[in-house]
Amino acid sequence: MRANFPEGTALEQTSAFGRRIREIESSFPDVKFVSVQAGRNDSGTDPFPPSRTEIMIGPHPRDQWRQFRTKQELVGAFAARLRSEFPTTRFNFTQPIIDSVTEDTNGTSANMAVGFAGPDSAVLLELGRKAVDLLRGIPGAIDVSIEQWMPQPQLVIRPDRALRVRHGVRIEDVTELINVAIGEPVGVVYDGERRFDIVVRFKPQAMDSPDAIARLPFSGGNSGSQASTLVIRAMALGEVRLRDWWRVSRRGG
Repeated sequence: MRANFPEGTALEQTSAFGRRIREIESSFPDVKFVSVQAGRNDSGTDPFPPSRTEIMIGPHPRDQWRQFRTKQELVGAFAARLRSEFPTTRFNFTQPIIDSVTEDTNGTSANMAVGFAGPDSAVLLELGRKAVDLLRGIPGAIDVSIEQWMPQPQLVIRPDRALRVRHGVRIEDVTELINVAIGEPVGVVYDGERRFDIVVRFKPQAMDSPDAIARLPFSGGNSGSQASTLVIRAMALGEVRLRDWWRVSRRGG
């Protein structure tokens, strides 16, 4: 089962919703186990946003079922219970193997889908709404909803080239600072056939917001000029930090 919460839902909130969904589904006596994964997978091959959750539901063997007689009854009970508690969430019920096949071939895990492509997301959304109204009027159609890929949040850092040249700062040096702050592999540990990256990164407090990243201190520049020593300094401005020659902004969230 997949749950798509409203766009912009934070990962922490999605995780809390996932725990609640696990509690609900585990309360059914015919369910053996429930596992929840919020956001993308560990390998990064599924670029899902933090508002998306995948839930693996494992029922008991059919001859041990006590509450329901068929899979359709069980799924219907799941849907009714979850949609009553999460009315703004899109739920999709499928199976692991067919889910992967349909997603690879159609770009979605739905059994049937209508796709629109184009550069204007507003136009695509309007076409999607019209398609939903049309499909819901077809006898036998259930769980009709829109699955639209929205812009993903990203951190944009652009150099102020005039200030960078004035202080003799190379883009490569500041890029390395950013990579280390956010997290950069510096080596590999091997355990038999398995390998694990050794990652160096700053404390979370130093990069928990664009403003915090903009305040990162930097060592480098023209070592012989008045504007820099080990840490770049300006004569009347005090310590020159990353914010003085880079504009840091957040887009999409």
